[in-house]
Amino acid sequence: MKNFKSKTIYIFTIALILASGFFGLNIAIKSNITNKAFASTTDGMIDLTDKYAWSENLGWINFGTTEGNVHITDSELTGYAWSENAGWISLNCSNNSSCATVDHKIANDGAGNLSGYAWSENTGWINFNPSVGGVSINSSGEFLGYAWGENIGWIVFNCATTSSCATVDYKVKTDWRSQVSRPQCNNSLDDDGDGLTDYPNDLGCSSLTDDDETNSGGSFVYSPPPIVPSQSFQIIMINDQLTIDFGNVENVYQMAISTTPDFEYISWEPYQEAIVLSDANKRYIKFRSQSGGVSEVYEAETDSEDKIDLEINNFSNGSLIRAINGFKVYIINNNYIRHIPDGKIFDFYGHLNWNAIQEVDFSIVNSYQESSLIRADNDYKVYKIIDKKKHWLNITVKEFVDLGYSWDDVYITNKEELKWYEG
Repeated sequence: MKNFKSKTIYIFTIALILASGFFGLNIAIKSNITNKAFASTTDGMIDLTDKYAWSENLGWINFGTTEGNVHITDSELTGYAWSENAGWISLNCSNNSSCATVDHKIANDGAGNLSGYAWSENTGWINFNPSVGGVSINSSGEFLGYAWGENIGWIVFNCATTSSCATVDYKVKTDWRSQVSRPQCNNSLDDDGDGLTDYPNDLGCSSLTDDDETNSGGSFVYSPPPIVPSQSFQIIMINDQLTIDFGNVENVYQMAISTTPDFEYISWEPYQEAIVLSDANKRYIKFRSQSGGVSEVYEAETDSEDKIDLEINNFSNGSLIRAINGFKVYIINNNYIRHIPDGKIFDFYGHLNWNAIQEVDFSIVNSYQESSLIRADNDYKVYKIIDKKKHWLNITVKEFVDLGYSWDDVYITNKEELKWYEG
């Protein structure tokens, strides 16, 4: 077993002055998990075991925390690493929408060679491609090499880099794989030069594991784009589900639907006359014919008569919801939801009842902002719940406001529940 140092989450503390008018805090990590929910060879996450880098001055740095939500794609890294001695380390300014102020990120050239800078409030800039050193990801997903911080020195990502694995075996590892190590139909490259990339976009690909993009039917032949009805598409309610009905589209083979008109990270999928939405914000649509003719981009419009508002107002504070086929139970507080991490918490409240849990579409759960902040009734100390443990926050009110946090997502608990989080 690896003998790692303690990696407990840094405990924050806050003492609120009642005259300030604040009644709570929001210290939840702001991450970009909303559009990258699943790991793959093209959008990888960090291994659950192999997730630690080492710094002589900081100690262990964890790239695989749930809250940090690190992702690796062919172009960049996103999310946060965690150091017990330095706090959160941001790998991309998109984590908190700060790119307009200071544009930074860890870039990936698709071959696993990393560059750019990470940022820590406590230690400053960390260079992933210094003149002596540098970090890369090999064909097995293992990070190799060194990063450099002027205030912290070298960070080592793999014991193999320093030939120290016999003493302490550690590494950072991901399920992302470099473009050259993936099959042609899953490497984000146009290998056969026909203007189409990967399965199912390239008609020469039979699956993601197909290693030949060449279309066996011959050279690429353009066909006209699909013929789309002139009327606007509408998001409507069909059998109690949010649906887009596409109507009579002619000469269509595939379609794509996106939350943004640039269709970033979106792949083609087989055409369906109607599609059920898991996210009501997915309203941009385009179509493609069998040989590659692509339509213009269309935008679906919400049918207000059907009140497509995710039915948020139908749930009162204290309501319990769970996504269909999901296992997490949430309790509603205004526009926020709080995960109830253990059924024992039900015992602390007479009004909570398993039979009161309402199963809802995932889009409804996803429409709320999740918070893990609590305080006891008549107690203005605010805690963040991480891994079923409470952590008392300690930042000034000004720091809290400057970070864009709000009091509204702090859920009031009774003392029995608050004590339960002590373990």
